[in-house]
Amino acid sequence: MIKKGLFFLMIAAVVLMLSAPAMAADVIYKLMLGPCNTSGTSGTVGYRNTCYGDVYNTSDVKVGHYFTTFDALAPYNLAIGTQSFQTLHMVELETAPAPWYNFTLNGSYSYSVGKGMGAITNITQFAGSLTGAYYNIDYPAGGSPYYWVLTLHLP
Repeated sequence: MIKKGLFFLMIAAVVLMLSAPAMAADVIYKLMLGPCNTSGTSGTVGYRNTCYGDVYNTSDVKVGHYFTTFDALAPYNLAIGTQSFQTLHMVELETAPAPWYNFTLNGSYSYSVGKGMGAITNITQFAGSLTGAYYNIDYPAGGSPYYWVLTLHLP
């Protein structure tokens, strides 16, 4: 009787594992900071910073380019930790290994702290559902020549 109960428990566990969505591995990119342009630097009109640069994979191979904007609504101050809205667009070069992830990200970014997080709002060449997909961007740990490390957490 115990063996029969154990058998049904194992079958139930297998069915549960097969019905759970598979999680993709995180996709990590390293971003170089290119030119940035600031507009609306008065606290009464808001603030916008636009930056663009090159994107590298974890093997330090150039795989694409990005363009990002940071918007803080008026009134604002540029104190460390001030939150701004971040939009990041990336186009991956087709010379990189497939699949090519071209995407738009929207989230919040902490000024001069180098931490951001938000939703992946559009991504191409991804067969799965984006429910629960999110990203975080952060300054790299010690001595890296890159400005940010971007991690896509894909379902």
